[in-house]
Amino acid sequence: MLFFKKNIIKLCGFICFRLFKDKEIPIENKEIPIEEHHKQWIAIADEGQYIEAIALCLNTIEIPEENFLASSFLGYAYFQIKSYELSVGYLDCAVKMYPNDYYSTFFYSRSLQAIGKKNKALAEFIKCCENNPNQAQAIFELALPLALEIEDSPESLNFFNQSKLWASNNLLTPTMEMKVLFFQNCDEELQEKINNRIHSEFATVSFRRIYSLADWASKSCCIFHALGEAEPIRIVTPPVSDEIDCNETVVYSNIPYVAEIFDALITSGSSLILVDNDAVLSDLLSDKQYGHFASLEFDKTVVAQRSDALLVQNIQFNEWISIGIMLSGLASEHYGHWFAEFLPKLRHFERHPKFPEIPIIIDEGMPASHYDFLRALVANPLYILSKGSSLKIGTLLVAPTTTFFPVELFRNHTVPAEHQASWTLSALRYIGEKIKYHYGEANIASDRIFLSRKNSSWRRLVNEGEVIGELQSLGFRVVFLEEHSFEEQVRIFQMAEFIIAPNGSALNNLIFSNINIKVLILLQKNPHNWGGWLGPMMDLDYKPVFLQGTPTGDENNKHSDYAISLEKMCVKVLTML
Repeated sequence: MLFFKKNIIKLCGFICFRLFKDKEIPIENKEIPIEEHHKQWIAIADEGQYIEAIALCLNTIEIPEENFLASSFLGYAYFQIKSYELSVGYLDCAVKMYPNDYYSTFFYSRSLQAIGKKNKALAEFIKCCENNPNQAQAIFELALPLALEIEDSPESLNFFNQSKLWASNNLLTPTMEMKVLFFQNCDEELQEKINNRIHSEFATVSFRRIYSLADWASKSCCIFHALGEAEPIRIVTPPVSDEIDCNETVVYSNIPYVAEIFDALITSGSSLILVDNDAVLSDLLSDKQYGHFASLEFDKTVVAQRSDALLVQNIQFNEWISIGIMLSGLASEHYGHWFAEFLPKLRHFERHPKFPEIPIIIDEGMPASHYDFLRALVANPLYILSKGSSLKIGTLLVAPTTTFFPVELFRNHTVPAEHQASWTLSALRYIGEKIKYHYGEANIASDRIFLSRKNSSWRRLVNEGEVIGELQSLGFRVVFLEEHSFEEQVRIFQMAEFIIAPNGSALNNLIFSNINIKVLILLQKNPHNWGGWLGPMMDLDYKPVFLQGTPTGDENNKHSDYAISLEKMCVKVLTML
């Protein structure tokens, strides 16, 4: 599975069936003024009232499967309300009646894709472009990820052959043509076009092979300081009920090191390191087991991604410094990544003999608490990398993440939860001890705290209001951590006797609390990768308790919302008090 830079032209919205009212379509039952009924369905659907429009259509047409306007409209409407199986059923009828109709085929393709019929969906996407070549660019962007998911299939081969034909007929943009060559491994042809700047867009990208830091050190003159062996990590998966014991296993961390990379180029908000004219350094992407599952969907410098190479936007550096420590990168503005992915690297950097005097490179635009957190750990000079800017560094110091730590994974990946962003005991201990040394410790821990996720845009506790109502009667107060400075957050955790919280990155702050703190974590049904946090926390003698809820969306999506049983929560809290 490979990544392409998404720039989808959204055709959804009610663009399609307006065309139908102008079609000269034979109607079997002349007594039914189908065009007039169709206008009514369109008008209702235009208001977003798809269910009402569907009901009206079904009440109007006795056998909609035998009527093109009815079946095509129902297929579209069911697609809009995500009833994809029904959408496929009706659109299958529509495209059999009128196989050359672009819009029916388009939504047929989308619905087939939604229910996982990838090969059939891709074949229908190709028909869409045959029906309306002017939409080749939109179809290409929609169908490309599908073709990459089933890249060894006849449908995928046909898609890329057709794409080359579309490109030769100037139906695709030069960037799309580059993606076709890139994903077909036509590297020499692609490099030749880039070198010859056959089109202005070809001059804006570079083709780069992916290397790990260790591999790059072995083939270049950079310096690689090995710092010991991999650390065992205790993985303890939260139990699904009180009657079931925790599942335990052990995995190993990345091998610690500090590398000194010469003449490196980095960009704000990206974890990629560009060297020479044709190489990109990334331990994440080069991970032998799971690197090909890591998606760079949110890295704005990446045009297209393969397991062995990237198409990257050409970057002109704005400034130069002689030496720096890399603590900038993708998702650094998110607390969970800043805390668990970036800051633990400092314990490796500190082993460099000149560490205190070397500036640390960080991204502009992070929350103020991120900078305060860093300042509580180290006193190095800081170099703030402005948004959208690039920096050339004479000697760039790089250290690994604790484990394989993706920001995003491709759909249908097979990375086990225990290999997704686990902590190590040494990393937790390093941060916890540094913060306690900097701020001191609280003498009394007596507060009862509920950490709200009301202001979050994902992984929300949908019945949080009811949860708060129950907890306030037991002496808990609500805290919005995002409204507090970093020092205030530390004090909140230090002074807490009992914390209840929906699962989220704020719970990393438990490392600032007394080990006797009572903690109830409200969790989704699927614990995802919480085992890689729970095990090391238990090794430090913390004893959090989990209560799992009911998902309101896809339980396999770690960001999905969920609800908690108030009765079960109250029983659990009263038992812990």
